[in-house]
Amino acid sequence: MAFNRLSPNPQYPGIVDDYRRSLARFKSIDADVFFAAHSELFDMQAKRAQLRAGGPNPFIDPTALQRTVSKYEADFEKELARQLAASP
Repeated sequence: MAFNRLSPNPQYPGIVDDYRRSLARFKSIDADVFFAAHSELFDMQAKRAQLRAGGPNPFIDPTALQRTVSKYEADFEKELARQLAASP
């Protein structure tokens, strides 16, 4: 959530809906290869090590994107609940 205020005074009006809309879009994507702006989000170092060791290409994983989206959706909902509970 990049430390965004979701509640009580959101970073901007509609931020919660925007997060949910973005997550829904990502859920609709079928991807065999998942990369992100930060290599730790897709375990780049471990995958490079697996490539050097031989065997199947670890970057080809049709479940990686959806696993990541599920994790971020759960994190989002947890943070939203935390911020709502802390609201006066």
